[in-house]
This record gives sequence, C-alpha cells and structure tokens, in this order.
Amino acid sequence: MSSRLNKRLEGISKCAAGGHRVKDLFKTLVNVPELWDAAYVAIGSNDGATTKGSDDITADGHSRERNLEIMTQLKNNSYIPTPVRRVYIPKSNGKLRPLGLPNFKDKLVQAACKILLEAIYEPVFSTFSYGFRPRKGCHDALKTVYKTWTGIKWFIEFDFSAFIDSEILFTITGYFVSRRFISNWVHISKNRPLRSCPFVIAGSSNRCCGTQL
Repeated sequence: MSSRLNKRLEGISKCAAGGHRVKDLFKTLVNVPELWDAAYVAIGSNDGATTKGSDDITADGHSRERNLEIMTQLKNNSYIPTPVRRVYIPKSNGKLRPLGLPNFKDKLVQAACKILLEAIYEPVFSTFSYGFRPRKGCHDALKTVYKTWTGIKWFIEFDFSAFIDSEILFTITGYFVSRRFISNWVHISKNRPLRSCPFVIAGSSNRCCGTQL
C-alpha cells in the first residue's frame, strides 16, 4: 500500500475516531489510483479471483488501465454492475444455500469501497465484535467466550429481517458517512434494475441479489 494512500486512510480513521463524519469519500474512490491497486492486491490472489461470474471477466489480464476505466465510469455515473451468477451449495441439513457470484470487476469495486469503510469503522468498532473484520474471526470470539464468559448457561441468537433496506442501516452508518453516499451505493428497487450500486446487484425478473460487503 502506497504512502499516499496510507496517509489518506490514516486521516479517515483519525476523523472517525474523533467522532466526526468523514467527507469526500467518493472523491477518494474515483481519484486515488493507489486505492484500486490495494483493492487488487487484497483480492487478486484469492481462490475465487479466477471464478467467473455471469461473464468472462476474472483477475486474469487485469491492469491499471482497467482500474482507471472503472474509476472513470464511477465518476461519470456510467458504471453498471453485472448480474451475479446464482449457484447453490449444499448445507449440513441437506438443503441448498443460494450463493451469488459477481464478476471480478464488481468484486474490485466492492474491495475498494471496503478499504474505505474499514478505515472509518475499524477504529470505533467494539473490541468484542468479530464478524467480517480484518484479522478477526469466529475462533477469536470462541477464545474470548472461553476465557471470560464463565458461568453462562444460555445464549440468545437473533437476526434482522430486511436489515439492509431499513432506516436502522442509515442511522448506524450515518454517524460517520453521509446519508447521500450510502443511499447512492445501497439501493433496492422492486420495479427497475439497479444501475450504480456495486453492493446490490440486479437479478432477473426484477429480483435483486446482494453481495456481502
């Protein structure tokens, strides 16, 4: 990661840690090529980097010129994510879990956004939050439970239904990111395909399929 990008991410983290709302995220996304280099490094060597989505675009043959092309498309609002490829994987109970596979171009956009969002939220996340965080995982959570949660006899597990399209999401993210930035990137529509949204991809028959950030 370049010193220029490190400096910018450190500034974003410092701003968020101070309780301030971070500004100019989209400008960083479309004007800092080093961010896209870092995004490629983050996902280019993954096992799924050469897995095809709904087209033939993979990590093979990727270049900085392609990064600049994506940045330009985002800047002029012409970037259109491709539909994800739907596959089903078996679950332990014999049922099938649906899985959406985006192409590499969309994965790269998501990875670039993830770098920015992690710079904002990592400094303020609870130390007891382990899900989908860098250098943390379920085994770390289990170790904490084993060491500190003595005498516990029962647990409560819960899930939020339709969380991503609720006001709760805007309220939580809005502390550090402007509502306009989030609404531009996370948008669900039942009546028309999605256009400028790398996190939620339009499927067929007006059905939407989202990918995890």
